Amino acid sequence: MGVPLFGELLGRYATLSGHDVAEILEEQSISQRKFGEIALAHGWCEPQHVWKAWWEQLSDTPPQVDLFTIGIDTQAVKRLSARTARQWNVLPVRATGNQMVLAACKTSFARAAGELPRLLNLRIKFVLAEDKQLREALDACYPS
Repeated sequence: MGVPLFGELLGRYATLSGHDVAEILEEQSISQRKFGEIALAHGWCEPQHVWKAWWEQLSDTPPQVDLFTIGIDTQAVKRLSARTARQWNVLPVRATGNQMVLAACKTSFARAAGELPRLLNLRIKFVLAEDKQLREALDACYPS
């Protein structure tokens, strides 16, 4: 069984009718916007619903992302020191409560996944970013 579809997961937290889902999928095919972004724009869900669905969708095998497309939440960045981010070569992308999504590159992922949840006392899930992009984002978020 693969990763559940985002719309299925979002439907667990927000009331989406079959018509709503069809409308989102139709708009998505034209605009290439994300499912949750469209549902938010129509007022069919709240940001916390999108967060919960994304958190649940992230699996043990982290997806490859473009950091500049998904964006980086500055509030999440504030929750991890520059020293820790650089030491572990990770970047907070989103965070709420005791949950944090960290971007790592292929070379830093295994070590970070094995150690950081315990060291930070957080529930952590990961996404993968290209090494060069991760370095650029670290420099932008944690200037020297």
